[in-house]
Amino acid sequence: MLRNMGMSRFRLSGISLTCFFWTLGLLVFFRSAFISLFDRVLGDPGDGQLIVSLHEHWYRVLNGLESWNQTIFFYPVENALGYSDTFLATGIAFAGLRALGIDPFLSMMGVLMLLASIGFWAMYTWLILPRKIAKPVAAFIAFLFIIASPAYLTVRNAHLQLLYVWLLPMGILLLESYFAALRLKRGIWVYFWAFCFWLGLLVYSAFYVGFFFALLLLTSAGFLVWGYGYINGNQIVVFMLASLFAIFMAFNIGGNDVA
Repeated sequence: MLRNMGMSRFRLSGISLTCFFWTLGLLVFFRSAFISLFDRVLGDPGDGQLIVSLHEHWYRVLNGLESWNQTIFFYPVENALGYSDTFLATGIAFAGLRALGIDPFLSMMGVLMLLASIGFWAMYTWLILPRKIAKPVAAFIAFLFIIASPAYLTVRNAHLQLLYVWLLPMGILLLESYFAALRLKRGIWVYFWAFCFWLGLLVYSAFYVGFFFALLLLTSAGFLVWGYGYINGNQIVVFMLASLFAIFMAFNIGGNDVA
């Protein structure tokens, strides 16, 4: 009984620590909004207004006030939705907050915090399930993920659409679940179509993030297959470290270049 009580307390402390890192991540990344009591929001007067306007577009579409491909920001140009990222994924969540009577700018901040939260918990889940990393370590890594330098550069340059990078752990988790289902021979099509839907929604909502993520997957897979054959099974540790470094640098430099 005492052992069970000890295990329960340990689990509770693990959950509390994870929630602490999640809350700390939001406080650190969105500190300017919290310090100003949400009198300030992320973005600049140019791109910031464009992004809020495009999110407001989906709220108006769902209320039957606008056509899905016609935005007021680019008026009088018609069929101009493709002039920018569409923000469909976050636009739906934004519309939900607007339906509650929250103003557009606060709704935008709420959506970004939701995006960061999804990134944190998806990264945390990806670390503790397949890899069985200790929960406190996984929580700390997830914390670092949502305050990482590419995300900071994104905000500094006002390109908030690149914060869709926080959704990438979810896609990786779905992709790994698909390969696990292949081995177990059950649930294969569920994870396959879930990943396809996720990737399609990502590309449609934030093209840069979706395109470069798909490109990264394809080039990484090709490089790993070629490289492993090239070393002929020797020096695997060195090869894996070099591969991880190359993938990280490709993603980091590419993300900064886009930002």
